[in-house]
Amino acid sequence: MISGIAAVVALFFSAVSLYFSHRSLTWEKQASEAATRSADAAEEANRLLRQQIEEGTFGHPASARAADIQLELQHVNKARWVLRNTGAQEVTGLKVTGVPDGVLHRNIPENISLRPGEGRDIILQGTLGSPLPNQLWATYDGLDEPVALALSS
Repeated sequence: MISGIAAVVALFFSAVSLYFSHRSLTWEKQASEAATRSADAAEEANRLLRQQIEEGTFGHPASARAADIQLELQHVNKARWVLRNTGAQEVTGLKVTGVPDGVLHRNIPENISLRPGEGRDIILQGTLGSPLPNQLWATYDGLDEPVALALSS
C-alpha cells in the first residue's frame, strides 16, 4: 500500500515536472522567435540607413520635405475647386480621398504630381441627400498619414 502511494506521488511530481518542462520549452521557442524578429528588424534598419547615406538623404528626413509641401483647396465658383500646391516642393503620388457617396465629383486626383504653384481643377457638387464634406484627405509620396484639405467657400 505504501509503495502504491509512493508511486502515485512520484507520478504526480513527474506530471508536474513534465508540464513545467513543456512550458519552459514553449517560452524558450517564443524568445528565440522574438530574437530572430529583432535581428531581422535591425538588419533592415541598417540596410535603410546605408541606402539613405548612399542617396545623400541621411539627415534630410521625408518629413522635412513634406513640410515644404502645402496643399490648398480653393473654391472658384459653384462646383469648381482648384487643388493647388502652394508649397516650395513638388508633390508626387498625390491621391485625394474622402468624397462621400452621393456627392457628384469629377477629376479627383489619383497618383498625380503638382509642381509648386500648380493647380488641378476638381468638380465637387453636393446633392440634397449628400452635402459636401468639411474636408477631403490627401496622401502623397513621403507622407505617413493623410492630411486634411478643408473645403471652405
